[in-house]
Formats: sequence, C-alpha cells, structure tokens
Amino acid sequence: AYGSGTGGSLNLSVALLPPPNDDFNAALSASGLSYSDYENTTGATTAGDDPSFVCGIYFSGQGAHSVWYDFPPVGSGLLSVDTVGSNYDTVLGIFTGPRGALSLVACNDDWVGLQSVIANLPVAAGTTYHIAALGFNGTAYGALDFASSFLPDLVFSDGFESGGLG
Repeated sequence: AYGSGTGGSLNLSVALLPPPNDDFNAALSASGLSYSDYENTTGATTAGDDPSFVCGIYFSGQGAHSVWYDFPPVGSGLLSVDTVGSNYDTVLGIFTGPRGALSLVACNDDWVGLQSVIANLPVAAGTTYHIAALGFNGTAYGALDFASSFLPDLVFSDGFESGGLG
C-alpha cells in the first residue's frame, strides 16, 4: 500500500568531471589574436608534477584545481592573459619547457581583486608558452573566465617595425 513502507535515507553523491584541459598534456590552444574560455574548475585536479612556484608575496606552491592552455605564437609580439570575471581567487603562471621541467616566465596573483592579469609579456615565435590558471588554495575553484590576446610585432615590407622612425 502507498505510504506503508519503512522510513529510510537516500545518499546521493555527485562528482563533477574535470574540465577537458585539466592536465598539462590536454591543454587547450589559446592561439590567435584573441581567445576566451569559460570552465567550471570545481572538478579540476592538480597533478603531482604541476610546477610549484612563488608569485608575489602571498602565493607559493602548486595552487589547486589547475587548468592548462598553450600559446604557440606565429611571430614575436606581446601576450596578455587574465582571469578577470572569474568568481574565485585565481593565480596565473606562464611557463616554457617540457612537462616536469617547466621554467616560470611570468606569474600574477590578485591584480584585479582576487583575479589575475599578466599584461604585455614579450613572446617569440618557435616557443610554446604553457599557461596554468589555478586556484589560490585547495578551496579556490569555480567559474573560470580566461582570456588571452596577442599583439604581434608589425613589420612592414621595407623591414621597419611599425612606430619606428627608421
């Protein structure tokens, strides 16, 4: 009969899957003049060989809930990346080199409130720049708003760079 059963409880556990760029080897390509991506980093992990680094006076370590982007410039120019619009405390690190032996090129923690900005980083063709967007600590994750822009050096056919006087 309806309603005549014994009481009980139902335990429901929901595990969020990691974003597609959760691992260094699955980095999304942030190529082109501008790029934007939105990720839920709640299910993102931190690999044992994610780089540990110092950025500013407050951040030191691996951070947490990292996601990865690669930027392979087609020429030299200036790269800017940011997490402005994210709803949690972010850190950005830009690296060169292979997995497990990355070299820190630039980093930022808390440029705009708790979000990070790296602006006008000189980059060169032939080098892939690996960008880690991560949470400040183990409880920092959520809606990541990642953006990058690239301003290439402009060289005219006469060989003079734009803005130069010859």
